[in-house]
Amino acid sequence: MWVAEDWTRRGGRYVWHGGYWAAPPRPGAFFVPGHWQNTRRGSVWIPGHWR
Repeated sequence: MWVAEDWTRRGGRYVWHGGYWAAPPRPGAFFVPGHWQNTRRGSVWIPGHWR
């Protein structure tokens, strides 16, 4: 499965991480792309993850 480009936190800041091919960790798993989520404290970046 192709995991699209994404921002990732590294060393206290966000850096661009290129896309890559990956095998799902278990049958039926799918990748949720990273996205911004609005909270009471402002917008927060939610990294991509397997679900």
